[in-house]
Amino acid sequence: MKKFFERILAILDFFTPKDKKIIVFGGNEMRGINGNVAAVVKAWPNNPKTKGLNAFTLSTINERFSGLETIDPRSIKGIFTLLRAHTAVVSHVYGDLYWHSLYNGKRRRIINLWHGTPLKRIGPWKGWGKTNALIAASKIERLSLSACLEFPLEKIFVTGFPRTDQLIRGQKKLKKEAIEKLSLRDGGQKWILYIPTYRKSNRLPHYLHRMPDFSYKELENILKKINAYLIVRPHVNDIFSDFENQDRVITVSFTVLPEVEPLYAMADVLITDYSSSIFEYLTFDRPIVGFAPDLEEYRKIPGLLYDYETIFPGPIAKNWKGLKSLIIKAIQEPKKYKTLRESQFKLFHKFKDGNSTKRCIDLICDFSIN
Repeated sequence: MKKFFERILAILDFFTPKDKKIIVFGGNEMRGINGNVAAVVKAWPNNPKTKGLNAFTLSTINERFSGLETIDPRSIKGIFTLLRAHTAVVSHVYGDLYWHSLYNGKRRRIINLWHGTPLKRIGPWKGWGKTNALIAASKIERLSLSACLEFPLEKIFVTGFPRTDQLIRGQKKLKKEAIEKLSLRDGGQKWILYIPTYRKSNRLPHYLHRMPDFSYKELENILKKINAYLIVRPHVNDIFSDFENQDRVITVSFTVLPEVEPLYAMADVLITDYSSSIFEYLTFDRPIVGFAPDLEEYRKIPGLLYDYETIFPGPIAKNWKGLKSLIIKAIQEPKKYKTLRESQFKLFHKFKDGNSTKRCIDLICDFSIN
């Protein structure tokens, strides 16, 4: 039924005049607007360039953002607004507008604010041919995205990521938000954030708790020794996490806390594998520990864009035994690898001025870009 309606909407979209003043924001395939799009939406009402423009957020779960009207893309008003919208701002591809047939760069401007610097090989996908503009955080990312997505280099703009502005400007506020939302008490303990990337295959014991030598009891003892807690953040596509919550282990899924930035601000150490969190967390100049037991397999499928050992801004473990010592060292020697982190930040971030949101709004409001 939806596919049939998609065809009807495509025909209506072809004949419906577009209004330059109408801009719609969608994101994360209707699972909730977050990341770069959320940062832009929050700043939108206070930017003078947006005056006179009618902006709407698309949501099937009735999300609310101050200064913008929320519309359901399945409603009559939502469909009518989408058909008339001259510009759509998204973070992924088709699903961000709900109606896939309306993701069409020939009928409206599609500006993609993306959702993270890729380390693994991605694309190409059909949807990118229908995108008018894409953003990147650095020159090297711009080149990588162009090659991976087979997308014109001139249509990729290095603005920096809006989501990092709040990491630069509001660390204390974000940390407080995380503590309060998770009902935790901040008593001087350390917080270690574990963010594994998504894998389609479960053939390998690639997650920490599935390693043959892993022990929950041993993990608890280490965390007690260094007065720390482990916060496990499953990937948004991992709907269920089987990482057991312990006295010092807390799982925080996307449904509990959609935004990951508060967890970044809260964490004293990041543990990850091939996630884009590597590059985002560099903003804080805090220890980053790699955990890559399936590195050789991952080099082949899906593949990596860079040499992992060369670009990773810290030490790398390939088993639980190696990771144990690196966790303790990261807490005890937080300044170690500081020079490496600084050099990698400069490579993967052109800006650290906290104005990436403003640059993205300037891009959206520049109607010469189409």
